[in-house]
Amino acid sequence: MSDYPHHEASTVVAHLHSRGISDLPSSSTVKEVSDGNLNRVFLVQDPARGTGVAVKQALPWIRVQQDWPLGPERAALEVAAYRHLAEHNPDLVPAVHDYDPATYTIVMDDLSALRVLRGETVAGRRHPEVAAQVGRFCGRLAAGTGPLGLDLAARSRLAVTVQNPELCQMTLDVVLTEPYLEHEHNHHDPALDDLVAGLRADPSLARAMADVRHIFITHSESLVHGDLHSGSIMVAPDGDPAAVRIFDPEFAFLGPSGFDLGVYWGNCLTAGIVGDIAVSWDAFETAYRSKVDPPAGHLSAIWTDALAFAGTEAMRRVIGYSHARELAGRPEAAAWVARSARTMIVERASLPDFAALTAALGEPPW
Repeated sequence: MSDYPHHEASTVVAHLHSRGISDLPSSSTVKEVSDGNLNRVFLVQDPARGTGVAVKQALPWIRVQQDWPLGPERAALEVAAYRHLAEHNPDLVPAVHDYDPATYTIVMDDLSALRVLRGETVAGRRHPEVAAQVGRFCGRLAAGTGPLGLDLAARSRLAVTVQNPELCQMTLDVVLTEPYLEHEHNHHDPALDDLVAGLRADPSLARAMADVRHIFITHSESLVHGDLHSGSIMVAPDGDPAAVRIFDPEFAFLGPSGFDLGVYWGNCLTAGIVGDIAVSWDAFETAYRSKVDPPAGHLSAIWTDALAFAGTEAMRRVIGYSHARELAGRPEAAAWVARSARTMIVERASLPDFAALTAALGEPPW
C-alpha cells in the first residue's frame, strides 16, 4: 500500500484545494510538525489570518523506522474513532474536516496555539487542569460506550467500526510483552542494568504480566483512545481547562475501561505528579456515575485494571522502546519509576484506593 503520493510541504496546499478546502490561499505557510513515531503532520496557516488546519498522513511504515511496515488504513479507523469520541466528549477533541481515503490523509483543527503536555512536563511546567479533564474524558467514554450505556446491537455496530488488530498487536508487543524480555527494541540507562535484569527474571512480575495481557486481549468493555499518553494531550500556556484537547486516537479499540486512565497515570508517574492520579480518578468516577449506575465492584475493577496498565506504560517508558524524556539522564528517578511500575502491576489487587497506592510507592525522588 505504498503506491500513493506522500505529502511534502510543497504539495499540501494543492491537496487541500483538490479536496475543496479552498479558503486557504496558495500563499499559506506550511510547516511540518511530525513528532510521533508513526505519521507525518503538517500545519497549514493563512498568514493574513494566522489560522488554518492540521494535515495528518498515515505512511505505510513507521515514520521513525521505515523498515517496520504498518498499514495506512489506520487513518480511516482514526477518523471513525474521532467521530465516536466527539459523541461523548465534543469539548475535548479536535474537529475533523476531511478525510481522503486515496492518500490516507486527515484534515482537522489547527491546535498550534496549544502546547503538547509532554513538552510542558519535560520543561517542568505543571498543568493541574489536565487531570480532571482526562478523568472526565475517560469516564464519559467508558460509561457511554460500555455495556451499561449501550445495548448489545449498538455495541456490535461500534465494535465493527473500531476493529484495530494491527495497532492492538503493536501495543501487545511493544508495551505489554517486549519490555519484560531481552529484545532488540528495548534500551535503558546502563546504570539500571542490575534492576532491569532483576525485573526480567522476576517470576511474580512474569505471572502478573501474563494476566495483564489476558485482560488487554479479552476485556472488550468500552471504547478506549488506546494511546492516551502525555504526547496525545494539548494544553493552553495559561492553563485554561477549557482549552485541553485529546487527539491521535488511531490506537482506539473496544478494550478494558481502565486502559486509558492507566496509560495517562503511567505518564503521571514518569513526570513525578502522582497526585494527578487521584484527581483524574475522582473526575472519572463522577463522570461515570453521572451517566450510569454501576453495580457493586464495577468501579473497583476498573481502578485495579488502570493500576496495571499504568505500571506497564511507566515500565516501557524506562526499559522498553519509547522512553520518557522527563527521565533522560536521571537514573535514580527512572529506577523509582520502574520499581513503582512493578508494584502497580504485581500488587494492584492489594491497592484498593489512592491512599494505599501512595503508601506503597512513597514519594518520587525529585
